[in-house]
Amino acid sequence: MRRNASLRIESAEKNRAKILEGTIRVYRSKGLRLTMDDIAAELGMSKKSIYAAYRSKDELFISMVDMIFDGIQESKRVIVEDEGLSTMEKIHRVLGAMPDSYNDIEFSGLYDLRGRFPQVYERLEYRLETDWEQTLALMARGIEEGVIRPVSLPVVKVMLESTLEKFFQSETLIRSGLSYSDALKEVVEVIVKGIETR
Repeated sequence: MRRNASLRIESAEKNRAKILEGTIRVYRSKGLRLTMDDIAAELGMSKKSIYAAYRSKDELFISMVDMIFDGIQESKRVIVEDEGLSTMEKIHRVLGAMPDSYNDIEFSGLYDLRGRFPQVYERLEYRLETDWEQTLALMARGIEEGVIRPVSLPVVKVMLESTLEKFFQSETLIRSGLSYSDALKEVVEVIVKGIETR
């Protein structure tokens, strides 16, 4: 009995993950214009099956936000644990961490979320403002080692958060023709050059 229940849970989790991956693929080409019909066609399954896993588009998008940010956190963890990198190299890479599989996702279109999907945007803001522990610990180590100036870490955190949030809240990137990943690289370069000891 327990084994059957465990297998059902595992199957349901795999199905949810498959739907999320399909949603991300559709988002790459359609942005927030994607529909449940688009996702169903991409996955070769019925909308009813999708709604059995996710009760609403909001729930699906919130799970997608969590999956993306969990992927970013995993990328950061791998960088931090890489003993072949110096502390300064780790800081540089962690600040711009993005899983390779998400590099071509155009996040600049997410400014529409606030009006169309306020709960999803709220989740996005929450994830932007949390999960900074390993980044701040790494920067504190950089200060101790003397590779970065003794800057206020809360100020650096707010600068990064605010910049990323502004990218999502406005058409800045769309108007400038910059992709999210290129803009993130620019921001990281400016911050790293500002805090690095010379």
